[in-house]
Amino acid sequence: VSGAGAVVGSSAHAVSFELDWVATMASDPDELADMNATMRRLDLVCKLAAPAAVGVLMDNASVTTSSLVVALWNLGSFGAEYALQNVVYQRCPELWDKMEPEGKPPSAGWGRSATVFSRQVAAVPAFCLAILYCSVLNFGPQQVGYLKWRGVSQATLGWFRGSGALLGVVSTIIFPKFRARIGTPATAVLGGSAQVIFLLLCVVAAGLKHRDVEEATAWLQMIGVALSRFGLWMFDLSVTQIITETVPARERGTFGGALSAMQNMFFLLVLLGGVVWHEQTDFWGLALVSFACVVVSAVLFVVWFRRSRNKDLIAAGEELQELSGAQVSEAPLLTQAPEPEPAGDRQVRGSGYERPHVEGAV
Repeated sequence: VSGAGAVVGSSAHAVSFELDWVATMASDPDELADMNATMRRLDLVCKLAAPAAVGVLMDNASVTTSSLVVALWNLGSFGAEYALQNVVYQRCPELWDKMEPEGKPPSAGWGRSATVFSRQVAAVPAFCLAILYCSVLNFGPQQVGYLKWRGVSQATLGWFRGSGALLGVVSTIIFPKFRARIGTPATAVLGGSAQVIFLLLCVVAAGLKHRDVEEATAWLQMIGVALSRFGLWMFDLSVTQIITETVPARERGTFGGALSAMQNMFFLLVLLGGVVWHEQTDFWGLALVSFACVVVSAVLFVVWFRRSRNKDLIAAGEELQELSGAQVSEAPLLTQAPEPEPAGDRQVRGSGYERPHVEGAV
């Protein structure tokens, strides 16, 4: 019960602070990218130190003692976190103005959440991010249990998890630079591709079932997952940037709640998969399904990116045509101008993309 309550509180904090507060305080997209990267970097630094410390603690102390130390640490950090957030709130007047407008508030529920989520530009990228929660290749409970069954010590697991967090820190440092150079969506494509490539090591490890290479399979899995953290956090930061830039402030809470619900739904599927395929020898099947989900996420985002870019090119071409038409109409008419093409048949010059005959397309 206490664990479930912690998950609910963590989700509410992530939605309100990471998606809403940061977007409200940032003055422009560049500052928003820097703030997102800094917050993720602080989070990953903690994830870098904690696994190694807890791993060493559990290898040298009893489970009871280790649990007590972790509980006391959480209680002590709660007061400091609350005080720091209160300081941020008091120093940012923009947060004071985030009040409900007058009148009846909009009705809540799954239907409205789904409607708000689906009509946003960031709906597909957010869904791609949620799919990544349907994976056991993340040093989660299933993979940790499998690796310990293979004879890997808790300290070794802690160090590899810390290494993955360190690569995540590196990705937060270079994310603003890549975003400024190639754009946010292209940076997300880069991160998703890197994650797929590194997780191929886990697929190779899943195919090595001979007893003589059992130790090698465990090491390949840990190396692959640790390296994939670089691409994962690059992709996560890019999608977060897209969400905070495009979702209106009035709907960030609803959108974030729907995203959190989808993430937990996919995580629940992972847990159910562990219940059905509970034998340690069945882990390779869960690993293959997890890799497939990562590939689907990356491919779906690439498809969204290409379609969005095509629409941007079409919109830019039409705007240029309208601007050129306005300039011609203001100039002296020396010759008869040709009749304009029908709106449905316009084509962006040099792009090769036909204007889609879809009304209401975003």
